[in-house]
Amino acid sequence: MGFPSGSGSPKRAGVANRCASRWRLVVAVALCLSPPAWSDTPPSGRGIITVTRYVKLFTDLEERMMDAVRTHDREAALKWLADDFEERTAAQPGRPVPRADWWETAHRSGAPDRIEGMAVHDMGEIAIASFLMIWNGAAGASAEPVQPQRPQSERPGQKRAYVVDVWKRAGGTWKLAIRYTSGA
Repeated sequence: MGFPSGSGSPKRAGVANRCASRWRLVVAVALCLSPPAWSDTPPSGRGIITVTRYVKLFTDLEERMMDAVRTHDREAALKWLADDFEERTAAQPGRPVPRADWWETAHRSGAPDRIEGMAVHDMGEIAIASFLMIWNGAAGASAEPVQPQRPQSERPGQKRAYVVDVWKRAGGTWKLAIRYTSGA
């Protein structure tokens, strides 16, 4: 009759077609649910990085604080800190550095040369910014309380700290409420 050769009967051909259709469906669903092979490849560095509004805003605020430390302008640096500000470090997690003592620590460490990898999570009246602070010279090499463990790829004399800053909106301005630092 009109059945493919070797299929035997129309009933068998129908079962084979249903099995093949189901198999195609299973493969299609599996391909849709599995991550693509190219998702694990590292970025080539040729793409365009889009900076969000909050990344720009908090990068600017952090740079203003760093500039105040660089120019030894205590009042300019402290104006970005909330009245109840504290810094907590990985080296001494149980001993927060209060606002009154923060300037001495920041001044002694020196301002970092740059910050990298800023990410900001907007939570309404609170924003959490995380980033790396990098000192290239000797200015912050012996600074406490941040004592980083240096990766092999790091240049001699370079110091890195991973920072998580919790900012809160006070009126129309942002104030740094809590800073967490750890060697990177």
